[in-house]
Amino acid sequence: MSDLLACEFSNRIAAIGGVAGAYAQPREDCHPSRPVPVIGFHGLDDQIVPYLGGPSSRDDEFAFPAIEDWAANWAERNTCTNPPQKNRLTGEIDRTSYKSCEGNADVITSRYEGIIL
Repeated sequence: MSDLLACEFSNRIAAIGGVAGAYAQPREDCHPSRPVPVIGFHGLDDQIVPYLGGPSSRDDEFAFPAIEDWAANWAERNTCTNPPQKNRLTGEIDRTSYKSCEGNADVITSRYEGIIL
């Protein structure tokens, strides 16, 4: 839902964050009036919202986008100029950050291995 709110009401939303969010991307109809900072937390082993994209274990008729594609779409919308930076935070957690975005609207995702959020 936060994803939709950012697309439709960016003039009222300061930033969005999601934990195991089920995003319907790509959204060709998403044209926020301003860049929106985004943060997301996702488990690599999640079967309901697969990190690598594809159908959910609960509904095989709808396919989710890969989380990295979802983040890249927001980075493009936010006119981020630097390539994504990937960092290993711990043995199980990776972070991907898009920086130097218009309006300081960075896009950051964290991926948790072996953990379902």
